[in-house]
Amino acid sequence: MSKVFLPRYVFPIHNINIPSFQGHQNKAINRIIQLLPQLNLILELRDIRAPLTTHNVIFDKLINESKRSDLIDRVVVYTRQDSGSVNNSMRKKIDQLHKVEGNILQNIEFIDARSSKDARLIQNLIRNFQNKYEDKLQRPLPLGYKVLIAGPPNVGKSTLINSLRRVSNSLRSQKKVAKTGGQAGVTRNTSELIRILPNAYVVDTPGVGFPVLPHHRALPLALCGSLKDGVVDPFILTDYLLYLINLHPLGSHERYPGQFKDPTNDIYTVLERLVKQGQGTNINDACNRWLNKWKHNKTSDPKYSGLFYDPELLLPTSNFSYDKYIIDELKNLEGFKLNWERNSGKRAKYFNMVNDLF
Repeated sequence: MSKVFLPRYVFPIHNINIPSFQGHQNKAINRIIQLLPQLNLILELRDIRAPLTTHNVIFDKLINESKRSDLIDRVVVYTRQDSGSVNNSMRKKIDQLHKVEGNILQNIEFIDARSSKDARLIQNLIRNFQNKYEDKLQRPLPLGYKVLIAGPPNVGKSTLINSLRRVSNSLRSQKKVAKTGGQAGVTRNTSELIRILPNAYVVDTPGVGFPVLPHHRALPLALCGSLKDGVVDPFILTDYLLYLINLHPLGSHERYPGQFKDPTNDIYTVLERLVKQGQGTNINDACNRWLNKWKHNKTSDPKYSGLFYDPELLLPTSNFSYDKYIIDELKNLEGFKLNWERNSGKRAKYFNMVNDLF
């Protein structure tokens, strides 16, 4: 009689040297604070593969405690449809996250930041918000309608801005205005206003990271590309990927060799099987190839898509609360502030923004 396979329900803690909150991110937050009195709309980009981890509660603090919070509209935009990562079940799960809880944001969109069709969707969304705002004032805004596009590193902010410029009828001849790249941290400075409609402007900001990043949040961010390659050891990351795959309900696609007939919790067994299939010359090569297929699924192969990188959305539990998750993250942010106040001095120059958040 064959044994019943049991996936791991807890991933082991590894010693990961998580990078600190960087100077250009601190600069970006200070710039956002300065811009808040002028802003009319905030588009907060998150990666659909990690909707919890890429929800940065710093933006909740900035917006909710602003004196103009009632005047600033906010939309959460989930990106990465371009990597074939989105399927209907994932979208339904995220819809549930936003609708089940009593006071969770309702305005959400799902896009491929490179798509002209989706850029027009966002363009129309901005235009509609602008029209409503100006209707209340009963006049156009003299300095234009201001839109902040924000989010964690490498989530598609600059790509979306370039797409918005491309689909604007009056600006089609314009060249790419925002730097893009496959690594986190390409945008290092908050840009000036970029016109994307006749009287509407956007601001491209550097990816704002997380001042307090627990171990279990670094792994999803690394899989999303929001941490630079090499921050997390590739073998730890592929093992985490295997952990997620085994938690996910089996579908029609075998996500690693032998998953259907002989599932395993041993990452080295998976890598050896990949080498035997010619998907790597050795286990190191197989590790990097397999990881890159998940991180950059450019062929939209369904085998390497449709998986949440946040384990809370895969674990068999019914007591997960998005509201409680956000409250806990805000408490972590408060704890971070207190800790850095005690250890000010040599590192305090990167964290002056904390006083503005509370």
